Amino acid sequence: MQPTTVQQQEHVTYRNDIDEWFSFTSGALSELWTFMQMKDGTVNKEMFGRFFMGFNNLFMQTAKSKIMMEQEKELIGRIERWMDYRHDITAKRVEVGRQLFLSWGNALEARGLHTFTK
Repeated sequence: MQPTTVQQQEHVTYRNDIDEWFSFTSGALSELWTFMQMKDGTVNKEMFGRFFMGFNNLFMQTAKSKIMMEQEKELIGRIERWMDYRHDITAKRVEVGRQLFLSWGNALEARGLHTFTK
């Protein structure tokens, strides 16, 4: 049996995947944030889960890039601490997660991995 050679994902496909993960996460956050606005800060755990899953997927796929690891160490550390499953799901956690997501999106754009305006 011949060993399998792992191929790097094609660049355009990778960028499209990042855009899709970002869009999914943005939509999930918008849904959660709107629900919280209508329910006086009540956090729907299922909605939080969708936001968390999207952000985690986006983060795990992009934080491993060399440029992000070198230039965004502090932000990576803050996001990793926020993602710790041992934290309760609260309105404050959503607020912090929202700011971290926006910061991560800006960092991705600054490094050329994602753009808000195609």
